[in-house]
Amino acid sequence: MARKKVKLAWISNDSSRRATFKKRNKGLMKKVSELSTLCAVTACAIVFPPPPPTTTTNSHHQQPAEIWPSSASEVKRVIGRFAELPHMERTKRMMNQEGFLRHTASKLKEQVKRQQRENREQDVKLLMYQCLGGHKALHQLDSLKDLHCLGTSVDDIINQLYQRIDQLEFDYNTTTYDDDHHHQNTTTTTTTTPLINTTYDNHHDDDEATATTS
Repeated sequence: MARKKVKLAWISNDSSRRATFKKRNKGLMKKVSELSTLCAVTACAIVFPPPPPTTTTNSHHQQPAEIWPSSASEVKRVIGRFAELPHMERTKRMMNQEGFLRHTASKLKEQVKRQQRENREQDVKLLMYQCLGGHKALHQLDSLKDLHCLGTSVDDIINQLYQRIDQLEFDYNTTTYDDDHHHQNTTTTTTTTPLINTTYDNHHDDDEATATTS
């Protein structure tokens, strides 16, 4: 069974958000550990937990960040190694909050465009079926855009019909040829008359004649 797609949106419920953070953060740290062990790569993770609820007495107290590996000196060593890289190498695959939002917005725009295009295609198909069924006459259409789209849709269907006809004719001709060829091979027989060993019979007759004469 396919897993339900997670909706990437801020969780407004405080308890649900904290439970999700606890679960996902644990999984993230486990993945970093597995990546470092299995692939023998240097890695570290620093995650700042969400601030506590404002209703509590420690509302101004920020919880410490969770790190992997657990050794702070090792984390500092990895960060120092990363800082020594050239600026272009450091930022090549880096994505901050602004970049993430831009990327998400771009994907959403593409999804909206694709959905609008699909909706438009469905509207044109519905219009075509209405015209074919006599529920709407062509002279009732006064939109050039609708007429152009309708004409394009009709042309596409006609092309698909011709392609299907060509395919069926090709399949029919191929099947007919194979049947005729098989029929010819079945009905055509070669009649052969067994050869008589006349040499043996002639020698046998000669031997009998010699014996009689003697």
